[in-house]
Amino acid sequence: MNHAADTAMFWVGALFVFTPIVFFGIVIGVWWYQQKKRRAEVREEPDASEVSPQSAQRTTQR
Repeated sequence: MNHAADTAMFWVGALFVFTPIVFFGIVIGVWWYQQKKRRAEVREEPDASEVSPQSAQRTTQR
């Protein structure tokens, strides 16, 4: 029995199993980080579309 081939096949199997898990974990982590960053930016700066011209006009007439 060739133990070098057994060891190589073990590592091939381990990489076959864990590579997609690590890859998709990184993809989901980047997506989550970007979503968190976008939410923080939205909280800091109110969107101009939230203020309608009518409500701005009402506040200036009072």
